[in-house]
Amino acid sequence: MNTYVENIENPIWLQQLKLNAQKAGINIYFIPEIEIDYTKSHKDAAKEGGPYTPDSYNIFELGNKYSLSSERKVIKESIILLNGTAGGDYKNFVEWGLLNGLRKTIPHVPFAIGKYYPKLYKQLGINFMCILEKMIESYPETIDLLTETRDELNSPGIIKWISVVETTGCMYGNIQVACSVVWDNFTPCCSTIKEQTERCCNDYQWLAFLAPEL
Repeated sequence: MNTYVENIENPIWLQQLKLNAQKAGINIYFIPEIEIDYTKSHKDAAKEGGPYTPDSYNIFELGNKYSLSSERKVIKESIILLNGTAGGDYKNFVEWGLLNGLRKTIPHVPFAIGKYYPKLYKQLGINFMCILEKMIESYPETIDLLTETRDELNSPGIIKWISVVETTGCMYGNIQVACSVVWDNFTPCCSTIKEQTERCCNDYQWLAFLAPEL
């Protein structure tokens, strides 16, 4: 089990969080003091965090699903990312974070991470070939398509992949979704997509929380 801590003096709350995460089989990654601009619209924030996102993506339709504070500000927040290599249920991971003093995020947070950490995949991304192999194993009915994709990508160099997901979520029609930012080394920055929440919390998807209020 890996615990990633970056540029921090290890305050007591983070030490305890690390211990609790290790017991629960959860990985954590700490991002200190990132600027979140809540004055921006959902669409503008998404464009900054994922400049390669096609205009047709449904994520741009979700802005009215989230509530912003009446005092829209530009503030600095410390972020905790959580995931479990064995996968897990989105709601259970969110509940675990809240029980451990973390706070929910809305899409502005992963959008800001995409903006300020365009190379995050180098630190947290996993080999995309591993993802394809697991998908082929889990969804045998798609083996022909996924095998073809794997063969096309099986070239020199390692493709790394990572997704960061907000922890409030919303309904899109009758589907529970959450907004995320995706990084890979095809692009110099990230792409933003919507994610069905049941797909979250595996080895390449991380849930974003605000650090505790002290």
